[in-house]
Amino acid sequence: MAAFPLMLPGTSRPPKLVVFDLDHTLIACDATILWTEFLYEKKIVTDPIWRQYDRDMVKSYAKGVLDIRDFCRKHAGAFRSIPEEKLHALAQEFAKKKIAPLIFPDGKKWVKNALQANIPACVLSASAAFIVKPIAKLFGLTDAMGI
Repeated sequence: MAAFPLMLPGTSRPPKLVVFDLDHTLIACDATILWTEFLYEKKIVTDPIWRQYDRDMVKSYAKGVLDIRDFCRKHAGAFRSIPEEKLHALAQEFAKKKIAPLIFPDGKKWVKNALQANIPACVLSASAAFIVKPIAKLFGLTDAMGI
């Protein structure tokens, strides 16, 4: 078998699993923040508090003090009242219209290399699972985990 392009230097075997981060690794953005902006564009949310929650989250993350549970409780309020079926349809639209243009070409290549080598691959993200899963599908991945 040819060397797998994602192997660490000095290894002779391909990995048994490849786990990809999403934000700023496979895509050139933070999916959670872009999702919030998408909700504003769709006029699903209008209160500026949702942008403030995102700004606070970024600051807390950078300082290493983010309480992800607290952020999720607050942030979920932006879409809590949306019926689940509509929420999933919005997430599909979001992935296709907003995320697809922001896919890093190398990210697409890395995923393709793993899949072609028959190495299981998945996306793991601190973004909400319902937006991570349709984004992962843009890469041909069926396994994705989010919060």
